Amino acid sequence: MKNFLFSIFFVLCLSSCSTGFVYNNLDWLGHWDIDDYVDLNAEQEAVFDDYMRQWLNWHRSEELVAYRQHLQELKSRIEHTPLDRAQWLSEFERGRTHWNRLLQEVAGDLSTLALKLDDKQIESIFDELEKRNREREQRQQSRD
Repeated sequence: MKNFLFSIFFVLCLSSCSTGFVYNNLDWLGHWDIDDYVDLNAEQEAVFDDYMRQWLNWHRSEELVAYRQHLQELKSRIEHTPLDRAQWLSEFERGRTHWNRLLQEVAGDLSTLALKLDDKQIESIFDELEKRNREREQRQQSRD
């Protein structure tokens, strides 16, 4: 699920025509990412779809405005003077607050959805997470 949320954040940080396509189709693209972890039944998919609609409506009405304002302020600051390391770190921290708001918005709904999963589905999620952790560790070791 973390990858799914990261995917949303990453898509929102990009600006191009293809991003508009992806962003406007996150409702069904989200199913692809979830399917990597767990097979939802029809009832669970309906609940997820309702949540996704709510999240996207919230995001479009509140978060995109905040992102735009942040990026406009950053652009203005950069145009006037180069940013030093501390200022860049401050900007990254501000970006992290956008991410944290997103997580806070979806966390309760995801918890509610998680309660609807059966033991086999939960096991599937943990198996996939373990597999991805092993792969990440192997990539990290190969870089060292």
